[in-house]
Amino acid sequence: EYWFAAYDVEDDEALIVHLPEPMDGVYWGAQLFDVWLRSHDFRSHQSTLNSAYATQNGDGGIRFILTRRDPGYANWIDTCGFTKGQLLIRNYRSSAAANPTVTRVPYADLAKHLPDDMVLLTPDERAAALATRLAAYTRRHGE
Repeated sequence: EYWFAAYDVEDDEALIVHLPEPMDGVYWGAQLFDVWLRSHDFRSHQSTLNSAYATQNGDGGIRFILTRRDPGYANWIDTCGFTKGQLLIRNYRSSAAANPTVTRVPYADLAKHLPDDMVLLTPDERAAALATRLAAYTRRHGE
């Protein structure tokens, strides 16, 4: 199953994509594209997340945060400087359709709109996650 949407988020805003129920498929992932459907730089930016890397909230839901600046949350999806683009959520062999809601909030107020159990990363942890991403890309593509 696919869920597809356009996004428009300014530098002083964040979009919270909330999946109220966990996706139980074999695989699921969320990926950003530009307006021409070219993927953002997933090699050195966290412009994608999938079932292996995203964290779930205590309420059973999953929340992604789309913004250009790193807000420190594990489930951040980097817009890579694009204010407009497209978001694709793939949910392979799931028992139910993805039914996300999207909320636009001021970047400065982001924490007020998130549950207290959102996983935060230190700058060193973010750097390590990006290094792991680049190493995985290099293993797969040999570049």
